[in-house]
Amino acid sequence: MMAGAFLLVSISAPQRVFRVSLLNCLVGFLLLCLLVFAIRGEPQFATPFSERLYHRLEASNPAGFIALPWAQRSVFIASCLLGLLAVSRLAASETFRRSLLATIGVSGLAVAVYSLAQRFLGLPLVPWALIEGTPEWFNASFFHYSATAACINLAWPLIVFGPPPKWIGDKNGKRLIFQTVILSLVLAALIPLGSAAGLAVALGLAAVGFGWPWLFRHGLTIRRNLIAAVGGTFLVIGIWQGIEVWKVMKQFPDGWKGSAQTIQGAEMRDGRLEGLSRQRGDAIIPSDSPVRPTLWLAGLRMAADYPLLGRGPGTWANLSATYSNDPLVNTFFHARQFIHNDPLQTAAEWGWVALLGWGGLLLLAGAGSIFPIRFDLSFDGMAWAGVGVLIHSTVDFPLQCPGIQLWLVLLLGLACSSKNYGT
Repeated sequence: MMAGAFLLVSISAPQRVFRVSLLNCLVGFLLLCLLVFAIRGEPQFATPFSERLYHRLEASNPAGFIALPWAQRSVFIASCLLGLLAVSRLAASETFRRSLLATIGVSGLAVAVYSLAQRFLGLPLVPWALIEGTPEWFNASFFHYSATAACINLAWPLIVFGPPPKWIGDKNGKRLIFQTVILSLVLAALIPLGSAAGLAVALGLAAVGFGWPWLFRHGLTIRRNLIAAVGGTFLVIGIWQGIEVWKVMKQFPDGWKGSAQTIQGAEMRDGRLEGLSRQRGDAIIPSDSPVRPTLWLAGLRMAADYPLLGRGPGTWANLSATYSNDPLVNTFFHARQFIHNDPLQTAAEWGWVALLGWGGLLLLAGAGSIFPIRFDLSFDGMAWAGVGVLIHSTVDFPLQCPGIQLWLVLLLGLACSSKNYGT
């Protein structure tokens, strides 16, 4: 964070003034939210057993815990926001833009290559960068299950649909071969994993990306069509998720329409859960309820309790026991860490006002790089990468992974560059 602050000051110092702009105001507001969270401090766990269970899961499967501790996560997010501002000022350099996009793209593809090498060549596990701890803390094999899918969905479009390497030049045939080889690598890494969401997003990005020349020739890439396509995709996902949540609500006597009874019954539910875990000898107990819709509903209840400003990033693990009528869903370590819907988790942990701040950054980036195209990177690479990881974030937790979070924020910095907004 100190490095990001120093870089930002050194870039801004020659101007003798820190300009007031929408980008600066949005980032400043989110930093202020983090400061408020830091002053409040981390909330305690909702029930004694929920804390014991969380730490038990963490100790029994450290490779599954990819969430940074509460204080470290806040510092990391602040660092990302400072990095966003720094990148927005450095993006005037075409060399910098191309180098950053290539770095993110190649890094993501390296994860896919190593995952394939693990499967077919028997390479050993390695710790994942940006996650502290011993080699047991994280490994490429586990990362490969769901977060690798999101990682690849963010990175590979920058290589396939972004500015072509210089050795390809303007030869369409040569570039098509290059794109096909990279896409084959991506699908080879995704198909055997059972990561349906990651594979679906990758195939969707490929279909639109390869069809982009045809869409352009037929005049379908105009502003309103792009807005309709992207907005329509998220609308369809939201409707589907709403239906799934409604189905879960029907399973419980009170319809999960209020949180008062759920909070009052938290200790009783945890007592039942503790008894079951002792009988089995472990803490992971299967539930008859669908995991993601049940988590989404609990996340909605938590977000409703914090309509303005939440308790801070990472507090889902501490407070979720009071919002889930089905405690068995929360026995899996990923359910204890994540709601499996990053926008909803942001609303639950940050509050709806702060969620609007993050949404403002996304809209500002979209206005700069997508609607309309502002600089010479073209719509292709950066737009597909950003849209891809955001689609994935509605059914999974890519933005909770530090590496992917950092990559996306840096892309937002490029899209909100000084070339567009004078920041």
